[in-house]
Amino acid sequence: KDDLTKMKATVLELVYQNSMRIGSKLGSTMVDGVATDTFGLTFFQRKHVKILGNGTVVKVEYPGKAAQMQTQVVKAKNNPKYQIAINNFISYIRNKKPNDYIFTLTANGKQVKFTAAMANAYLKTIVTIKGFTIHKFRHAKANYLAKPILAACPLLGKNNTFAEVRDWFNESMKPVGEALGHFKSGETTGTTAIKSYIDPKMS
Repeated sequence: KDDLTKMKATVLELVYQNSMRIGSKLGSTMVDGVATDTFGLTFFQRKHVKILGNGTVVKVEYPGKAAQMQTQVVKAKNNPKYQIAINNFISYIRNKKPNDYIFTLTANGKQVKFTAAMANAYLKTIVTIKGFTIHKFRHAKANYLAKPILAACPLLGKNNTFAEVRDWFNESMKPVGEALGHFKSGETTGTTAIKSYIDPKMS
């Protein structure tokens, strides 16, 4: 594959496997009166990435949405195809300086930054469902994780109060929130996943 197609496929795989936010723009959040840059995948910089496990693991640490610190650990999981994505990711950081963007391409002798729009345009050539964007990968992961939790609900078949069900639901969805990088004041929360990601039909 050509370099652009390879990068498009790598970005899609990383988002799909790790539920990363794609990063449609470089964000900024005020923290203690100071503007702090916030990042998504396409805005990752070299300083955010560490290579571990002899090149089988990539660890990314960065301030994400609302300046909440995010940690993403990208592992091959004994999957040869995913190892290809990791190898590509590692190749993109070579010779990059700490503040350099990772996902860039050389075009006409100039460095061009890869964008979320490029990823979504590529996705449309693969998935023909109207309105399906790369962000929907995060919705799919939320429902995939929530389904077995809900199926094993210890409250099923019992005469529970609304408060008991609500409290169990909010607490049990925290692992979903953690996978999606949802934090409030530094603490994992399942509230956003419940409100905006998990299909109500599942609950």
